Amino acid sequence: MSKFYFFFGTMGAGKSAYAINKTYEFRERNLKVMLALPKSLDVKFIDSRSGLKLDATPLPEHIPDTVNILIVDEAQFLSKNEVINIRNFCTNGRSAFCYGLRTDFQGNIFEGSKYIFAMADSIREIPSMCKICRKKSVFNFRNSENKNTICLDKNIYEPLCFDCFSKKQRYLFK
Repeated sequence: MSKFYFFFGTMGAGKSAYAINKTYEFRERNLKVMLALPKSLDVKFIDSRSGLKLDATPLPEHIPDTVNILIVDEAQFLSKNEVINIRNFCTNGRSAFCYGLRTDFQGNIFEGSKYIFAMADSIREIPSMCKICRKKSVFNFRNSENKNTICLDKNIYEPLCFDCFSKKQRYLFK
């Protein structure tokens, strides 16, 4: 059965580890798996905080017909057209698993996530806890003056609940 899955969560929820584990699982079942990242990122591997690391390819415009399973990490950085290509890939028994963030460090939804939410067959949250109070985290707080949307330094982000995030982000949600 063809299906388009989206797994989202805050920083540190284990999304990359899940993507790597799924890749191994499908490869053990002799399926042709493509592990990919959005073209906008200049990275050729996926690594997780747990130490897992696996080579990945930039998402091609045309996914080969020989691929059974597409797994995409950092899916929040996908373009609308890349999401449409993934949606179109999910036919004839082929499925896609995308892993990414819902929102950026300011609480704004990412373009890729927005279109995946609109087009995916299955949307599942990977829960994580607030670094401060241990309630469920829903925001990614950035401990940095760098205000660029794309910043892949995982060490500057904290998963926070709404209460802790709004206390740290004084200019938001007032």
